Amino acid sequence: MIGAAIGALESGLALPSRADALHLLVQQPALLYDITAASISQRLDALAAAFQVEALT
Repeated sequence: MIGAAIGALESGLALPSRADALHLLVQQPALLYDITAASISQRLDALAAAFQVEALT
């Protein structure tokens, strides 16, 4: 996942190298986390399954 983020940053921002993209990620740690609604939903579903809890919806 981090490798894909590095590649996306490198190409999307036209950075000279993957090292520059990694440096950018280290400078902005929030970019390392996927906090979309879909990812949060997936994590909640995984936790519910792990703890055998039924969905509340």
